[in-house]
Formats: sequence, structure tokens, C-alpha cells
Amino acid sequence: MGFLKAETRGSNHTSGDLNRMRKQGKIPAVIYSGDMESQNLFIDKLQFKKMYHEQGNLLEIEVEGQKWMANTKEIQWSPLSDLLHVSFHKLKRGQKAIVEVPLHLVNPGKSPGARAGGAISLSHETVKIWAKPADVPSHIDIDVAHMEMGDSMHYGQVTLPPGCEWEQHVHLEDSLVHCSFPQKAEEETTVEATEETTAETAT
Repeated sequence: MGFLKAETRGSNHTSGDLNRMRKQGKIPAVIYSGDMESQNLFIDKLQFKKMYHEQGNLLEIEVEGQKWMANTKEIQWSPLSDLLHVSFHKLKRGQKAIVEVPLHLVNPGKSPGARAGGAISLSHETVKIWAKPADVPSHIDIDVAHMEMGDSMHYGQVTLPPGCEWEQHVHLEDSLVHCSFPQKAEEETTVEATEETTAETAT
């Protein structure tokens, strides 16, 4: 895991100053925790976006020789999807925290449902887990090779890596992965169901 390079910034920058820095690829950020005063930072936009995409929201930050483990708590975007500001929460090495981790589907091409024309999709691209920084995976794999048409997988059916737990507000019975029927098949099923209901009503 590499370090996200950051530099301190003063608190006297105007909005015009910050916008000029954004155009140069430096994004305003802040890092805070219960055992330190918050620090205003500048981070490199391209490096942050690359590391966030590859590693999720748990990053190691280097600020003028100091190295901190941090959880990305908030990312602010403009209406045009430009990166505006990032907030980090500094973590202790052995401290558990809620982190957001991306999901990866494994073996979707081997799924009987997918081979029959179905579409396997996630209800969420990322999930929240409770873990120490050292135990947080870069992603969570979900093997869908067994999924038939119409099948669903719930949170409780997904095996988390050692040291990780679902965040407390996750409902284990909620659907996380679904193998849906092709759109045409769904339409035909709906028509058949409607015809059956009409026939029963007429009877």
C-alpha cells in the first residue's frame, strides 16, 4: 500500500485561491481525530482518485514526514463531477472503524443463469464493514458461479475475510446480488400473470 502525499495549507486561503489550486490538480482536504487538532491539507487529485479506486476509502497519508492511517469520510463533488474537497478521519493502528469496501463478482460467466441470458447485478457497488485497518481488504469477492435465473444472494450468505464484520446497520437478510431474467422473459411472465388473473376474475 502506497502513501497519499499531502501538504499542509493555511486557513487564510480564499475561495478564489482554492479554485486556482484545484485547477493545478491540488484538492483541499482536512484530516481530524479525537486526539489531534484538525489539519487543513492539499492532496494531489490524480493520485487520490487512483488510490481511492484501487484501495477503497482506507488510505495511508504522508504529511511532511508524518504517516497516518486514515478513513475517507466524505468526498465533495461539484455538479459537473469535479472533485472539490475530501475529509479524512485519522485512525489508530489497532482501532476498528467502519470502512467502505468495493465488491467484485467472481465467475459470473460460469453462472447457469447468466449463460441462459440472465443478468447478474449488485444492489450496491460497495459495502460497509467493521474492521481494524490491517484487516481491511482491498475488495470483497462474491462467487456467483452457482446462481440460477431468479436467484438472489443476501448479505448473510457472503463470507467476510478474517477480522471483518458487517457494519451494525447492515441487515443480513437484504439482497446483495441478483440474477434477473432477460427483459423479454420478464415481460412475457408479466403478461401471462395478468392473463391468468383476468381469467380467474372472469370465472
